[in-house]
Amino acid sequence: MKQFFLIIVFCVFSLFTQAQLAIIQDPDGYVNMHSKPDLTSEILRKLTTSDIFFVFGLEGNWYEIDVYVKDKPQETYGYIHKSRVKFIHEYDFVSLSNAFNDKIFLKNRTVQVEVKTKLFDHKANTIEYNADGYVESINHKRVWGTDGGLPKISYEYIWVTIDGNKIVLPTEAYDNLYQPNFRSMRVYCDHQNDILYIEGLNSDGAGAYAFAIILKNKKFERTVTIIPF
Repeated sequence: MKQFFLIIVFCVFSLFTQAQLAIIQDPDGYVNMHSKPDLTSEILRKLTTSDIFFVFGLEGNWYEIDVYVKDKPQETYGYIHKSRVKFIHEYDFVSLSNAFNDKIFLKNRTVQVEVKTKLFDHKANTIEYNADGYVESINHKRVWGTDGGLPKISYEYIWVTIDGNKIVLPTEAYDNLYQPNFRSMRVYCDHQNDILYIEGLNSDGAGAYAFAIILKNKKFERTVTIIPF
C-alpha cells in the first residue's frame, strides 16, 4: 500500500512538471482552439488573452491544452498551435528567499511575496456533507485539496509587496485552497502588462490540484484552479 501511494504521488508531481500554465500570445488578441492538432479540424472555442490554460503534450506543432473555465459550459480540452503559446514560467522569476514549516518568502529586485499557513479549524467553518458522509463544501464553496475528508492545513494570509507597496490579498483569493505545498509554489512577474502569477501544486494523491492566483495592476484579479491530469 505504501509503495502504491508513493507511485501516485510521483505520477502527480511528474504530470505537474510536464503540464505547464500558459496564456496565448497573438497580435489579434485571440486564438482558435481546435478539436484535433489540425488547422482544418473543428473550432471548439476562441481563447483570448484573459484565458489561462494547462499545456500537456506536443503533437507535431500543436499543444494539447486544458483551459480553465469556471463553470465549464464549453469544451475545455483541445489543441492550439505552439507559436501562439506563452508559458508563465517564461516571465521574470521571483525566487525563494526563505522558508519555514508554516511560512515562505519569495523575492527579487521589485517583488516580495510572503505566504503563511495555519491549521484548519473545523469549528470555525461551516462544513456541509453529502449523503455518503463526505465533505461537499466548506463555507458554501468547493473544497480543493481533499478527497472527501476534512483538510488539515489552510492559508492564513498571502502578502505581496511590489515596488515597496504592500498588497494584502483578500481571503477570497485562497479561502477554498487547502493542503498547501510550499515546495511547488512559484511566482512570476509580467512587468510589461503589470501581472503577477502565484502558482503551484497543492495536496497529493487524489486530492492534488494546481492553482494560479493572478494580480493585475497590483490588485487581485482572480484565482484559477484545475486538476492537471
